[in-house]
Parts: sequence; structure tokens; C-alpha cells
Amino acid sequence: MPEEHPSNLATEEELLRHIGKVWDDFQTKYIHNSLTVPLELRSAIHLNSRLLVEAVKDARVDLQRMVEWHLRDKSPDRHKYAAFLAKWIAKVRPIYIDEGVAFDASKHFINAEFALWIFRSFLTHKIPLNLRDYLRYMFHFRDERGETLSLIAYCCERISELEEQNQSYTPAG
Repeated sequence: MPEEHPSNLATEEELLRHIGKVWDDFQTKYIHNSLTVPLELRSAIHLNSRLLVEAVKDARVDLQRMVEWHLRDKSPDRHKYAAFLAKWIAKVRPIYIDEGVAFDASKHFINAEFALWIFRSFLTHKIPLNLRDYLRYMFHFRDERGETLSLIAYCCERISELEEQNQSYTPAG
């Protein structure tokens, strides 16, 4: 996760470094070792670094506007980073699949899945299972506002915290 800077944003380099770590994890755990991605498709999936840089720049512009207009001398929290970076990853779609590879694109929401991984990477708790498909759908089909996604990120953490508390609760008696 990017370092916290009082009253300013993480640098583009910090964000790209963080996303690079998420990409490595995504490639290993999702693309190459999951049953979700067919074998013939795994070597055809690539990250366009130019589009990734564009997504990070756009997210930083949105975050800077939020700081200037709403946060006044405060840094955006991890929920806002999760929201705005995932929003722009989903919008710019920096992952591409080699031309000529036959596959049903409607079954492979690869950019939406990567946006979900970026979103999750800023949270301290897992995204509740019942919200993952909903978020994946939003990242693929909707152009959601960063502020709304930030609220969803916060709620995901609170729901997970409450679920953990409920699982560890044992009634007296």
C-alpha cells in the first residue's frame, strides 16, 4: 500500500509499485492457478503499462480534486484509494487478450476482476462473498462514482468485521 502523506497524495510511482505487486499476485493466483481462466487463455493475457499509467493518473486527478474540494488538508484514506484506483482500472481496462485467441469474452471479465483485486488490496478485511459478484458486475458494466465505491469499501470492511465478531461469539451458559 502507498505510504501515507499528510495533506497530499501518494505519488504516481508509489501507486504503480503497489499495483505492480497486485498484478504479480493476480497473475499467479488468478490467471495461472485458478480454474476460472482456461489454459489456452492464460498465456494470452497481458497488462498494457501505458493504459495502466493512464488509469493511475486519472485516479490521482480525481483524488486531488476530492482533497481540494472536500478533504481540505487531509489525505485520502485507503477506502478512497481503493475506490478511485479500481474505478479507473475498470474504466480504462489495461488488461488485454491477444488478438486471434478464441474465447467467449462475455465469460471473462478480466479487467473487472483485476479492479476487484486492486479494490481489495487497500482493505484490511476481505470483501464479503455476497458483495464480490456485485462489485465485479459494477466494475464491468457500470461507471460508478469513486465516492460511492469508497463508501462500499468502508462498508465491506465493517461487514467483514461484524461477521468475524459473530463467528467468534459464544453465548454464555
